[in-house]
Amino acid sequence: MYAESERLSRRAQEGREKVLGADHPYTLSSLNRRASILQALGRYGESGRMLRSVLEREEKVLGPNHPSTLTSVNNLACLLLVQGRYAESERLSQRALEGREKVLGADHPYTLGSANNLAHTLEARGRALNPEHYEVYEILERVAGLHEKQRKYLDAEEAYERACTGFSKSFGRKHPTTLECIWKLTTLREKNSALRRISFVQAHEVANAINHRRSPSDRRRHFPGLRRPKQIGGMTVGKRL
Repeated sequence: MYAESERLSRRAQEGREKVLGADHPYTLSSLNRRASILQALGRYGESGRMLRSVLEREEKVLGPNHPSTLTSVNNLACLLLVQGRYAESERLSQRALEGREKVLGADHPYTLGSANNLAHTLEARGRALNPEHYEVYEILERVAGLHEKQRKYLDAEEAYERACTGFSKSFGRKHPTTLECIWKLTTLREKNSALRRISFVQAHEVANAINHRRSPSDRRRHFPGLRRPKQIGGMTVGKRL
């Protein structure tokens, strides 16, 4: 399947290059697509050379912070991660994340994708180190921050906890690095608690709004699981929705 895709993508790239020119954005987009297919085929050397060529030309034609340029930065970072070249991958993933935050916004799917890629790169680099090395805890702290950006708060809390424990063992509980990590963990927990309270209040407000907009018979029709309040000696007991 990938072999056929590579043949078709090469045809598209060559056709666009002939008609539009080698540096046209459409031509560069075709090259980028072809490089991704070559990576899927395990032809990392070809894929890397192609991605670097595309990136160099996009920086000149479109600018270093154009969304297409940042996509090439991100794709090259992913290839380097697969190759185990963690330092280079981390540098490019960081660049893609910062560029996309600036151009697209912190909550854009592409920005969050870059945060996720950087987290994977850091985790891979951490696994290559001695588990007790202090740099592992620094990586965990950075990963926690990236999870927080993606609103993966439980993952962030777990990573902060591991980082705090590691820093306490390495430097002591009162070391500035340890205290800063503890502060980040505490702040995250307070944020989580506030978000849970907000969610509860919002749910309560929605339920109240539904109750006030519907008559009792209308509510029973839309919520068949509800029962009529029981009557005992002419008195109604039980709460109404």
